[in-house]
Amino acid sequence: MSAAAASPIPVIDLAPFHERGVAGKRAVAAQVDAACRDFGFLQVTGHGVPAPVCDDLLNAWAAFFDLPMGEKLRWVVPDESANRGYSWPGKEALAHSRGEQTPPDLMEAIMTLGEEATRAGVLLDTQGLAPSGAGGVRVELSGGRLSVTDGPFTETKEIISYAVYDLRSRAEAVEWATRFVTLHRDLWPGWEGDCEIRRVFGPEDFGDQAPGAPGEQ
Repeated sequence: MSAAAASPIPVIDLAPFHERGVAGKRAVAAQVDAACRDFGFLQVTGHGVPAPVCDDLLNAWAAFFDLPMGEKLRWVVPDESANRGYSWPGKEALAHSRGEQTPPDLMEAIMTLGEEATRAGVLLDTQGLAPSGAGGVRVELSGGRLSVTDGPFTETKEIISYAVYDLRSRAEAVEWATRFVTLHRDLWPGWEGDCEIRRVFGPEDFGDQAPGAPGEQ
């Protein structure tokens, strides 16, 4: 089963910034700009930092956040213009810069849910998707003619993330998706949206015509 119940935080590949000249730099910059404007958070890949260094950083980060709140508050920097020190959940939420009120701990709750699914061995893949206006392109066939249209696509809902789960039943998929949507209901009053569940085709869906089936030439 597959459920689109994933963290909406965009994942941005930095490799094109270094490898594809001016066009690559502009594409990455547009994705970063969109993520900062629309989400306030982002994740990066293709950064070139060795895996052991990343692992050491994550371990140190996890150890710090496991400390009691009183200990973490010792590292709050009084100068709010300084981009360092400890910020408690919600202190730097995107809504603050927009004069809006959104749940301070929604992102943390979503990430915790994803970690739980990973530990349970059911979450295979998850990624955030950049808005269609950040380099999105639609290739469409209509009336026998192909057309290519640049985003944004304002006439459709934005798909902001996806996740692939390995689950035993429809009921389990509904349960995980419901938990994801419930986080938004509980932590973001007034939020409206949906989580769509789709099943991933497997060899059993194609019968004798599946690749590798007996009798295939």
